Amino acid sequence: MKVSINGQERYLVFKHHVPLTVTWRGEPTPTEGTLARIEARGGEVFGEALAAKHPLDQYCKETGRKVAMQYLLRDLPREMRQQVWLGYRAARGKVGV
Repeated sequence: MKVSINGQERYLVFKHHVPLTVTWRGEPTPTEGTLARIEARGGEVFGEALAAKHPLDQYCKETGRKVAMQYLLRDLPREMRQQVWLGYRAARGKVGV
């Protein structure tokens, strides 16, 4: 989905059901997660983050996107984070939420 950051066009790309292995109760346990990435039109990656689901949780794409975006944006200035979240909500049809 397309977002504008400081007047520049960027793309939020999500990949769901990424296979992962996490340690749970001291054991390596297979699970899955969501990968969020900000990239330019040519494919240049500006940042990416991965949100892993707990092995006992039901997979939810919406929650995975939000958590992965939180991780992706945590080091950006507040104004940039706001621009990305507004673009995300506009693309999802939830403006002002």
